[in-house]
Amino acid sequence: LIERAIAEIPNEDIKAFGVSSKPRSINNSYMPCFKAGISLGKSLSAVLNVPYMEFSHQEGHIAAVAPDDLDDFFVFHLSGGTSELLYVKNGEMSRVGGSLDISFGQLIDRVGVALGYEFPAGKSLDEIACCNKKIYNIKPIKVKDSYFNLSGVETKFLSLKDNFSEYELFGEMFFMISECIIEAVMQASTLYNKNVPCVLVGGVASSKYIRKHMEDTDKNFIYGDYSTDN
Repeated sequence: LIERAIAEIPNEDIKAFGVSSKPRSINNSYMPCFKAGISLGKSLSAVLNVPYMEFSHQEGHIAAVAPDDLDDFFVFHLSGGTSELLYVKNGEMSRVGGSLDISFGQLIDRVGVALGYEFPAGKSLDEIACCNKKIYNIKPIKVKDSYFNLSGVETKFLSLKDNFSEYELFGEMFFMISECIIEAVMQASTLYNKNVPCVLVGGVASSKYIRKHMEDTDKNFIYGDYSTDN
């Protein structure tokens, strides 16, 4: 890839190197894989004598989806490892809600794998959920002050797998996830008195079911084609 880039892109067209240096913009946020990008970015910036800039993986997700003219908004980072609700103003982020244990992505993958689907199971389960029309509304995910727990939801769905078809089970799960996202954002809007849009980022934010469900709400949810990794 580097050889191709050097051959195809004139050096004078490269103005800077931006690198994801850590998962999130908080103290002690670390994963070894980010060291590879840091090393390559610093080396290339030194060779080409252009600026080197670091940002977090989470900030990259937000920048890929949030409109440039939006400087006051909520963000729900929904991925395999993260389900965080953030408030962003002028580039400064603070957490205001989200899961206190496992993420939505982990919930979907664990239930999917338990029922025989390959990991990651999100895309397969999402397509099946979109075909379901009947919702039993078994029990909503409890949200308090925009925070919630999901491990009990995993246990609940695994216990129901013999009582429902996969269409019903996955449809119910994605319905509950969608409703939980909406409730958490609505509570945050009330708690912080902020009637602002909510940007959805991360792999789970690409769910067709969730995006369709958001269309029927009064809240302004924003999502884009570049919500997922890579």
